[in-house]
Amino acid sequence: MGTKEDQCEVDNTPAQNATIKRGGGKERGAGTEDPGWCTLARMVARVWHGYTTRANADAYEAMLTPELLPGLSSAKGFRGSYLLRRPADEEVEFITIILWDSLDDIRAIAGADYERAVIPEERRSLLTRWNEKAAHYDVRSSKVGPMSFL
Repeated sequence: MGTKEDQCEVDNTPAQNATIKRGGGKERGAGTEDPGWCTLARMVARVWHGYTTRANADAYEAMLTPELLPGLSSAKGFRGSYLLRRPADEEVEFITIILWDSLDDIRAIAGADYERAVIPEERRSLLTRWNEKAAHYDVRSSKVGPMSFL
């Protein structure tokens, strides 16, 4: 267990009204506060796995940057995303984690069958296999460093 400053508390605000809480840092000097760690508001994480050959991995990754999906960062409720990559035997595994304010925001992008994977057609040819459905998780708490990435 850490000190109260080191602990991350869950923001129980309804997700659609959530905000990022800054602060919790320690004093750095007279009149300045280090923003340090912060508490992220309640969100939904959409997690999906896809696999490609080692030969196609760089080309596939290039299709996912700078945005995992075209226009994603301007979509209502979008809070951020992560692209994870690792070698897995003869394949390369990719995991996408997209953070949203609510399931309604996900439905607006993915449709009524919001668990269905959204894979643009031009990307499918580079994948050897993928999860047909994305999993959705309530983000109960998160501790991140200074907010330079948001």
